[in-house]
Amino acid sequence: VLFTPPELLGCGNRCSDDCCKWGRCQPGCTD
Repeated sequence: VLFTPPELLGCGNRCSDDCCKWGRCQPGCTD
């Protein structure tokens, strides 16, 4: 089964990995 947990999806170019949680950029983070 090819299933990727949301926390491993990443945010692409929307923000840095440090600011990315659950596939979303967290508030208060710089891009």
